[in-house]
Amino acid sequence: ALKRAFDSESEDQLRQRILSYQIPVLPSNLSNFESISVLRDIYNLCMQRNQNERPTVRDLLGLQPLQEQARRLRI
Repeated sequence: ALKRAFDSESEDQLRQRILSYQIPVLPSNLSNFESISVLRDIYNLCMQRNQNERPTVRDLLGLQPLQEQARRLRI
């Protein structure tokens, strides 16, 4: 069922819920990727609360671990 990720009575309350939300941890059984620690680092970069600290798609595509993984997967 479609459900809102965050719900609240006001914008201020919504903002507070989003900012205080604990970011989920990646499961450790992601064996498709060469190094789970590299994947976690990339995930953590993307999950930065401050949008100015998050990488752009161009930044992500330029990361060597992602380029290596794409070559391995032939994409």
